[in-house]
Amino acid sequence: MLRLALRLFWRDWRGGELGVLLAALVLAVGIVSTLGLFIDRLQRAVELRSATFIAGDLVLQSPRPVPADWIEAARAAGLREAEVLRFSTMVFRGDAMQLVSVKAVGEGYPLLGRVGIGASPEGALEERDRGPPAGEVWVDARLLPALGIALGERIGLGATELRVGAILRKEPDGGGSLVAMGPRLMMNLADIGAAGVLQPGSRVQYAYLFAGEAARVAAWRAGIEAGLLPGQRFVTVEEGQPRVARALGRAESFLMLAGSLGVVLAGIALAMAASRYTERHADYVAILKTLGLTAGAIRALYAGNLLLLALAGIALGWLCAWVLQAAVFAVLGDLLGMELPAAGTRALWLGAGTGALSLLGLATPPLLAMAGASPLGVLRRERTPGAPRAAVYASGLAALALLLYWYSGDWRLGLLVLGCLLASAALVGSFSYLLLRRARLPGMQAQGMLRLAFAALQRHAALNALQTLVFALSLMLALVMVLVRGALIDDWQRELPPRTPNHFLVNIAPSQLERLGEFLAGRGITHAGLYPMVPGRIAAVNGAPPRVEDGEELNLDREFNLTWSDTLPAENRISAGRWWGAQGGD
Repeated sequence: MLRLALRLFWRDWRGGELGVLLAALVLAVGIVSTLGLFIDRLQRAVELRSATFIAGDLVLQSPRPVPADWIEAARAAGLREAEVLRFSTMVFRGDAMQLVSVKAVGEGYPLLGRVGIGASPEGALEERDRGPPAGEVWVDARLLPALGIALGERIGLGATELRVGAILRKEPDGGGSLVAMGPRLMMNLADIGAAGVLQPGSRVQYAYLFAGEAARVAAWRAGIEAGLLPGQRFVTVEEGQPRVARALGRAESFLMLAGSLGVVLAGIALAMAASRYTERHADYVAILKTLGLTAGAIRALYAGNLLLLALAGIALGWLCAWVLQAAVFAVLGDLLGMELPAAGTRALWLGAGTGALSLLGLATPPLLAMAGASPLGVLRRERTPGAPRAAVYASGLAALALLLYWYSGDWRLGLLVLGCLLASAALVGSFSYLLLRRARLPGMQAQGMLRLAFAALQRHAALNALQTLVFALSLMLALVMVLVRGALIDDWQRELPPRTPNHFLVNIAPSQLERLGEFLAGRGITHAGLYPMVPGRIAAVNGAPPRVEDGEELNLDREFNLTWSDTLPAENRISAGRWWGAQGGD
């Protein structure tokens, strides 16, 4: 039977009868695979770049040193590790002093990414794969004029003096902090002891960086996580950059759903080609039945033919997708400004699944129903039995619904897109058919070739309405892609709350408040008010331990920089309770 299926496939291929079926299948597989490969490579590149945002694959943050056996366990698991301390302190040069935000880094920092330094804020950037050596600091450019020093001079930090070796231009895990106290300063962890700046009660944030194979990192984390104390938590790339992850996830859903419209067009072509193929093969089925083949054997024969068609279509679709996405990234690689890793196989299997579901839902029912043809068809022309229209429509809609759910990962979104697609098809199809039928009178009044053209349109009104529908869906696909582009940009902009400030002032002394207010008022600069700030931790909410509601992305198990005011700010409203006022209270 396999040999007969191969011969039938080869004969149909040489006769050109499989061309449309194969082209439609390649189109469906190619669209989905191309979008999948594009998103997958972009996502992998962003994740690779995002890993440098935390300078490692995993970060353990803690307000106190962690047990040494945790670090030893990480080393035993084959992980690379580095320690980072963050705190604020004063540095001085002669009579000049300045509050700075210090980052003390150990050997091996950064595990991922590179530190950028230079001799000036605007000059050439030199990238290093480690922090400053012992006895040297790299500083923010603002610190030099604040202390009246130049590169190469020494500054006092606690009980020691350190040489200013370079201007700190870029940090993998810099991130920017709204509560950073003064210019940044990076030093070697080995100089902390001699400086003597950390005393009991000092406010220090400890960060332990880890990098290695994902499975080993996950296994080590699972063994440690149960022993975490209050204030200690793990941070990953996804947790450190949740907006990037959400934006990429939404971009993938948008693009795949937009690509699904292309799959619908390919599916329509597939169904029409399958119907044509069924009509042409009715005589072959009748001959095979006269030779003794049963209906089951004929179904198996054409099922094998479909399998060969699926393998060829999927392979060609994969090839086209790979070439197309490689060409796109070859053109856009320089614009993206990042190294693009190779894509995984998930996108290819997604394309293969799309092709298989399209064949099963749209082409298989009429082809398999053809096995019911009568042997008398060899002697006289009889109408070829086909699958019931309701069965064909139901299988096609089921396949499309599964694909939409697969692309979006959300039944509601998939059903919404399917409903909108069906409503659009019904509206455009009905309007096209009505327009063609109503054009009978103008067509009869036309002359020459135009009258013949109108007559041809009238004879095949249903088919022409379907072609108009396909053309309209093609235009809709293009418009959806344009709208998706704008929607993604708007979505990123909506991540920020309305009237989000873009400048912040911290570390303002009480004696500077009056002059600062005059300065802002004189330039017409509005602000949200000036408030005192104090570090603190949420101990309870309404007498109960603090907890995060489902769906919220907020870490309550940490120290906050808290502000307070005797009066309620003008743009705030109390939804429950009362303001504590100048006398304090609940």
